[in-house]
Amino acid sequence: MWITRYQVEGFNGLFIRPGPGRKPAYADTHAEEASARAELLHLIRRASQQSGGERSRWRLSGLRQACDWLKVCALAEIWQLLESFDIRCKRGMCWPLCDRSP
Repeated sequence: MWITRYQVEGFNGLFIRPGPGRKPAYADTHAEEASARAELLHLIRRASQQSGGERSRWRLSGLRQACDWLKVCALAEIWQLLESFDIRCKRGMCWPLCDRSP
């Protein structure tokens, strides 16, 4: 409780402490975000059918099935992960994706 922290640490004990943060959206096999991004880009640059997909272009549901190392469930979470990796759709077609990194 806050009273115990105040008694032990004084006024500084009342400040909000940083939490553990958000859990990563990918498995522990990727120690860094860069390795997860690289594996995802490697997968996306291949045709969906090469990874067992039924369609010629990638869809979010196909990415979810092909990337068993992703810890996200909802399609919106996959979209957010792609945006955080700075991976965007090509204009005029939803997949394959293009990489906008410098």
